[in-house]
Amino acid sequence: MKKMLFLLNPNAGMGSAKEQLYMLVSFFSVNGFEVTTYPIIPSKGLGSENILKEAKDRFDCVVCYGGDGTLNHVINGYMQNGYNIPLGYFPAGSTNDFAKSIGLSDSVLENAQTIVDGNIFRYDIGRFNDRYFNYVAAFGAFTEVSYDTDQTFKNVIGHAAYLLRGVLSLPDAMAKNCAFTVEHDGVKGEGEYIFGGVSNSTSVGGFKMPHDERIQLDDGVFEVTLIKVPDNILDIQRILSKLLGGDLEDEYIEVFQTSSLLLKTQGDVPWTLDGEFGGAPKEIKIELHHEAIPMFVPS
Repeated sequence: MKKMLFLLNPNAGMGSAKEQLYMLVSFFSVNGFEVTTYPIIPSKGLGSENILKEAKDRFDCVVCYGGDGTLNHVINGYMQNGYNIPLGYFPAGSTNDFAKSIGLSDSVLENAQTIVDGNIFRYDIGRFNDRYFNYVAAFGAFTEVSYDTDQTFKNVIGHAAYLLRGVLSLPDAMAKNCAFTVEHDGVKGEGEYIFGGVSNSTSVGGFKMPHDERIQLDDGVFEVTLIKVPDNILDIQRILSKLLGGDLEDEYIEVFQTSSLLLKTQGDVPWTLDGEFGGAPKEIKIELHHEAIPMFVPS
């Protein structure tokens, strides 16, 4: 039997993980897996990174049940401990951006069958100084919403929680201009921005990325989007409408692809990594790790 390490965030998906656990363990057991289950309880020393450190070389695959933030910690555990075994993912968050990008289903049983079928896709991830991210590192408008919104609030109204908090945070974000110098591929520039995102995903925050049909998760480059500070808040509506419509022709929008970039700022600018708080470093080096993670995906 193949040995599976099953990591479970008991708070994800309104607690649905606990309800699904017996069914999933039974399903995997009758399909040739010996399942070892750990609840993710960081306050008790059971964080994903800690569990993966102790479990290295004991399993044939890892499966995690939780949101994008849960997956972020698992990925950090993978990279910190040199894991190269397949990873399965049951998305149970409020937006599940990464799961949408990689084609995972909303159905728990369909995703379980995907793991049993054993189809593997190796995708690119990013390194943010000494941490890793699956699909997005971002600063500025809306980015504090993901990690600053109460979990109960997220569970009750789901993605609407992000929208509501995002709208309420916009005036404050306009007042916090983020001045950066940006270096990539021999190009150096500077500017003041209300948003910056380095992503490898077809959607961020539940919204499709511009030209999402062109984005490949294993092409060796990030998609970088920078939005300059507009003259007034009314310009924001036009900028957002263009982005959502895939129109990148605007004086306030910068978009490019790269495999690495360096950003520097004098201010205290908080970042989010896959919805988790990423700190507020004054110098940020972001690098792409090509095809670093093998994940179970639908055929």
